[in-house]
Amino acid sequence: IDGCRSDALQQASTPYLDSLISTSLYTYDSWHCGITISGPSWSSIMTGTWWNKHGVKANSYANSSFNSYPYFTKRAKEIKPNLRCVQISEWEALNNFVYNDGMDAKIQTANGGDSTTAEALRQLADTNLDCLFAYYEAVDREGHSSTFNPGNAQYLTAIEYADAQVGI
Repeated sequence: IDGCRSDALQQASTPYLDSLISTSLYTYDSWHCGITISGPSWSSIMTGTWWNKHGVKANSYANSSFNSYPYFTKRAKEIKPNLRCVQISEWEALNNFVYNDGMDAKIQTANGGDSTTAEALRQLADTNLDCLFAYYEAVDREGHSSTFNPGNAQYLTAIEYADAQVGI
């Protein structure tokens, strides 16, 4: 869920995410020591390295070093080559600008979440699926249009919508 601040997540009504969190390893106290826009941030999450290694400094993904620092799915396939890994994304850059990621399929969906959820359910029905990465953009889009603030009702509503999509 791109653009979701942890303080806003804790304030929003998110029963499905709360349920997942209750049985997960998580933190609300992490901090980012790199570039805080989507391309570099998602690259750090997916590669396990900071921008100075994966090379992504902007949403264009220019000068990336994914051959040296690939996504975790690529690394997992080095150990278990037959893994089936699928990425579903509402943001075209994740599907179009990232290479050497180990994904067997990259599926572009429309913004809004409904089509992402429908595709995620379709993929999860595949008994051969090992890893699914689903990217929801609505919270980030709302934050950019009305502020990333836990006091912003529109922003909290976008988080609650994303929670509902997770719960389907």
